[in-house]
Amino acid sequence: MDAIIFVVKVLLMRSRAQIDRELQRLCIGTDAELARLNRIYAGNKAVQQSLDDYEVNIETGN
Repeated sequence: MDAIIFVVKVLLMRSRAQIDRELQRLCIGTDAELARLNRIYAGNKAVQQSLDDYEVNIETGN
């Protein structure tokens, strides 16, 4: 039974590490991209309303 628990813990740790790697790979640059889009479409109310749905500073958690 202890061996099964150990294997499950190892698999969970691997899964968490894989998730963390994918988040880094896919999410880096989203804050800068949102800021860029806000600058480009500053005069477009429809686009601004859509961009308002996205969280600012999602990468840093602020």
